[in-house]
Amino acid sequence: MAPPPPELMDDAVGEILLRIPPDDPTHLLRASLVCKPWRRLLTDPAFLRRYRAFHRAPPVLGFVRNQNRRARFIPTSSFRPPDPERRYCQVLDCRHGHILLYHASGNFLVWDPITGVDRRVPVPNTFESFSSYNAVVLCAATDCDHLDCHGGPFLVVLVATYSLILGGKLAGAWVYSSEVGKWSKSTTVQRASLVLIEKLPPVLAGDKLYSTIACSNAILRYDLRNERDLSISQIQGCSSVLYGTFLLIPAEDGGLRLAGLNNKNDCKIDLWSLETMDPDGVATWTQQGVIQLDTLLSAADSTPPLNLIGFAKAPDAYVVFVSTGAGVFMIGLESHKVTKVYDKDCGDQPIFPYSSFFTPGIASYSHATRGDQDDCVMSCWGLYMIK
Repeated sequence: MAPPPPELMDDAVGEILLRIPPDDPTHLLRASLVCKPWRRLLTDPAFLRRYRAFHRAPPVLGFVRNQNRRARFIPTSSFRPPDPERRYCQVLDCRHGHILLYHASGNFLVWDPITGVDRRVPVPNTFESFSSYNAVVLCAATDCDHLDCHGGPFLVVLVATYSLILGGKLAGAWVYSSEVGKWSKSTTVQRASLVLIEKLPPVLAGDKLYSTIACSNAILRYDLRNERDLSISQIQGCSSVLYGTFLLIPAEDGGLRLAGLNNKNDCKIDLWSLETMDPDGVATWTQQGVIQLDTLLSAADSTPPLNLIGFAKAPDAYVVFVSTGAGVFMIGLESHKVTKVYDKDCGDQPIFPYSSFFTPGIASYSHATRGDQDDCVMSCWGLYMIK
């Protein structure tokens, strides 16, 4: 009989495991079942830091949508949270490994679907007077690369509109810190024609947070570094805000882009870039490209109405989600790659993509109550991953 092949050196094994794609966590599970040395390597914190740095950006594991008075996690990968729903909740944002919800009891919840932990956040004292609002959850850790934010401090940034007793309308912004446990004082700007803030995912571009105003071409901008800087800008020179649906999307350089879907005349996504924003609050845009959906989707999939319902940062570049009668499709803005991620039509209701690395080191040991660490890791992986 031929002698067995020589074993791979530990360094070679590490380089191979480092290249396991993160968008399908079952590959990591199967690798961890090969032998104990591989399992120890895949749960080593130093290796996991290298793994996240190597792949640069967390993969999209699923998205959350509001459905029948509950927030429901819809997987687009092999990741399955232990409890995929939060009843009597409305999802507001997904960012940095956390999901921000508003509970019918009158509180915010910050939900980590990987660890299963919920953290309660009280609403500001003036919350009942709001006519509309939107909010984001952000990692508050210093010098964080946002590749592994689970369990760390966080911020909740709330923007809202409300009416004054003597007339006129105000837009306000508040910041909650989990480390301090309270909300900051409000920053306000007055606008007589201000209406309602859209329930679309707010956009964080650089240090600025953007929300769109319903039934208008206005944008509400809040500077996170200068908490007294809250302003409203009008979109000019961008036809996509007049015909069809549009989304604000961050640019790679910290700027702002806009994707507009016009399905009345032709089935395409127009891409725009913010050029200037003058002191008078006028934002000027320049068209940067077009994505022809009728050449990417089949005739049945591209039949109107189509809706842009979300965006996410993928490992390579940003992607948008398009809802059609045949389901939801994820489309790369640079690669134009199309992936069907959901079989049902979401209409014009926004979805909130969830991006995070899911590795053995992230699995919450609190879900297993007995056995050594290796058994605990396997118990957690069995709970999450085995269908």
